[in-house]
Amino acid sequence: MFKTEEGVTILIPTYFKEIPNISRCLDSVFKQTHKNFKILVLDENSPKEMVDILTDYKNRYPDKMDFKQTPLNVPARYNKFIKDVDTKLVYFLDADCVMRHDCLEKLMKIVKKHPEYKGYAGNVKNPQEPESKLQELIGIELESRYNTFTEEIIKAPTMNFLVKTDMVKKLKFNESLKVSYDADFSFRLNKECGKKIRYVKGAMIYHYHRATWKRYFNQQKTYATYAPITYINTPKYFTGDSLSSGSILIQPLLFYVFVAGIILSCIFPEAVFLVIVSVSWLIYLYHKSIKKIKNIETLESGDGFNIYLIHIVRTVALGVGLINGIINVVKYIFTKKL
Repeated sequence: MFKTEEGVTILIPTYFKEIPNISRCLDSVFKQTHKNFKILVLDENSPKEMVDILTDYKNRYPDKMDFKQTPLNVPARYNKFIKDVDTKLVYFLDADCVMRHDCLEKLMKIVKKHPEYKGYAGNVKNPQEPESKLQELIGIELESRYNTFTEEIIKAPTMNFLVKTDMVKKLKFNESLKVSYDADFSFRLNKECGKKIRYVKGAMIYHYHRATWKRYFNQQKTYATYAPITYINTPKYFTGDSLSSGSILIQPLLFYVFVAGIILSCIFPEAVFLVIVSVSWLIYLYHKSIKKIKNIETLESGDGFNIYLIHIVRTVALGVGLINGIINVVKYIFTKKL
């Protein structure tokens, strides 16, 4: 039986592209060893196929599952429906993720042991059966960053994030951000509480990352578009955070130096020096990042090259998106709107 005082409300945002993922995600939630939860799926007016899937789960689990449809973006959906959450804890999960059976149980144990924290973030692992080689390698690279986490972190994505409900209702999400609203929320949560987010390594989800180069490029470009406005509100984190190190933030700047060097060298041959310096520095940063990957020597032939290629594609995408991001900052300074 669900107990409101001790329970967890799980919020899962969806849209039409999550139709292939949502059943896998929901099944993993219902297999949790911690049973005191209820699910609210927040759907962006997906077509009938999504509605049929969600209706089926609601009929099968009428006391555990509900869904709402709205045209609002994700942070606006969170803000609208968090008002109705009556549990002390709310858990944010992405539809392209699968929870390990004991994920919620591991988080709740830390909540009871360390109630002084306001936010608790779990671990992210590669899916056991990735949909493509690219998806697998993106996951390996991301895992290398999670492996550097300590018990306290300053940023947590809303794909495995447990938060005290009263803090979500008080701080709310920034509805002007299409992405990075979780980073913005994390930074403000740290400031409000004077305490970082508790990282729970054993609380795992499996994340089905972007499976094509095009989707990965667009994802990184979008991140870069909204990153400047996120960090301008919390400038002390501009040098890097628990997920995005300073080396990642400097890569698009080196990309600009590289492009400038290419253009200028057509007029001033000595400008080729800029190309050499920027490429050398990027290779150094890539190599330093890749060295953090555990058991890299066990990867298949050619995987090493593809991981380098992931870094290159990300650098270019961040460089392209950052231009839009700078425009957003200028617009925000003058209008306070995006």
